Amino acid sequence: MLDSLGTSLQTRFERLGQLTDLDDAIVQKCRAVELTPDEHPNKPDKLTNLGIALRNRFERLGDLTDLEDAITHTRVAINLSPVGHPRNQTGHVNLGISLRDRFKRLGETADLEAAIVQDRRAIELTPEGHPAKPSRIGNLGVSLFARFQHLGDSADLEDSIVQTRSSIDSIPDGHPAKQMQLNNLGTSLWARFNRLGELIDLEDAIAQLRLVVDLTPDRHPAKPHRINHLGAALQARFKCLGEPADLQEAIERGFRAIGLVSDNHPDRLRIFFNTGLAMES
Repeated sequence: MLDSLGTSLQTRFERLGQLTDLDDAIVQKCRAVELTPDEHPNKPDKLTNLGIALRNRFERLGDLTDLEDAITHTRVAINLSPVGHPRNQTGHVNLGISLRDRFKRLGETADLEAAIVQDRRAIELTPEGHPAKPSRIGNLGVSLFARFQHLGDSADLEDSIVQTRSSIDSIPDGHPAKQMQLNNLGTSLWARFNRLGELIDLEDAIAQLRLVVDLTPDRHPAKPHRINHLGAALQARFKCLGEPADLQEAIERGFRAIGLVSDNHPDRLRIFFNTGLAMES
C-alpha cells in the first residue's frame, strides 16, 4: 500500500510538476522498501521504483546523493532478481541509465564503461520481439556515442550508428520512441560527417532530422530544440555546397523554433544565436 501510494504521488508529480509530490513519493517508497523482507518476491520491484523516483529527483534538483542512492538501490534489485526475469532486465536498463547520468555529471570513464556493460546485458536478456527491446538497443547506441565523444574512437561511433538504426527499424511508426532514435541517428551521422567529411552522411543526417521535426507535435517541449538542430545541419550543408535554399530554410526553421520556444526554455538563447548566424550568412 505504501509503494502504491508512492507510485500515485509520483504520477501526480509527472503530471503537475510539484516537487512536494516527488519528495513524498520517495518517503513512501523508502518506507515500503524498509518493511519488505529481502526474500519477498516484490522487493526488487519496490527497490527499482525507488531508484527511478530518486533519479527523477536528481534530474530535477541535481543532488548527486539522489543519483548515488538510485544506483545503490538498483544494484540491490538486480541482485535479488532471478537472472532473465523481466524485473532483472529492467534493473539492468535503469542501472545503465543512472550510470550514464553519473558519467555526465562527474566525467568518470569507468561509469560510462559500466553503463555500456549494463546496456548490453539488458539487450542480451530481452527476448526477440519484446516491445522494449528496440529502446534498450537505442540506450546502447546513446552510451556508445557518449564514449565516442569522450574518447574519440571511431569504432564507437560506427557501432552507435548500427545500434540506433537497428532500434529504429524495430520501432513501429508513430511510436514516440521513434522520434528520439531518429534524432540520435541524425546526431551520430552529423558527427561522422564532421569526422570524415563525407557529404552523404550530412545528407542522411538532414533527412533524419527533417523526419524528426515532422513527427514531433508542436506542443512537444523538444520541438524547438529539434528544429534548431535541423537548422544548424542545413547551415553546415550551405557552407559545403553554397545552396541558398539551405540557408533560406535554416532561417525559416529558426523563426519557427523561436515562435515555439518559451521564455524559460533552456535552448532559447542557442536558438536565437543560430538563427542570427544564419541571417548573417
